[in-house]
Amino acid sequence: MRVRMRLLAVLATVALLGAACGGDSGGDAGTTTTPPDGGNGVGEAQALTALDDEFNPADVTVDSGGTIDFRNEGENVHNFSITEEDISQDVAAGQSTTVIIDLEAGTYEFVCVYHEAAGMTGNLTVL
Repeated sequence: MRVRMRLLAVLATVALLGAACGGDSGGDAGTTTTPPDGGNGVGEAQALTALDDEFNPADVTVDSGGTIDFRNEGENVHNFSITEEDISQDVAAGQSTTVIIDLEAGTYEFVCVYHEAAGMTGNLTVL
């Protein structure tokens, strides 16, 4: 059942990537819903889905200046945070947002601040 739900979440994410999605934009450092140059950032946008208490995928790679399309397929508010970089973006159930990753090359842990204790964490590699 859990595998089927993951598969459905991945398929829904892929289907929605081509559509314009409204989202909850935050004003926190390092995040925005529109790139400053009006473009899509560096490289291809990476999809990240929150469902239940998991990120899918748990490991994401993006170019510095690139973007993550963060979609909440769960029933509760989820969050994308890189605490040491002061990045924190909430996304309501059924909503999505674009997070620009304007960080130095390296590896960063990201978490959902609401579900971190349940193991909702991942790793971001910035090239």
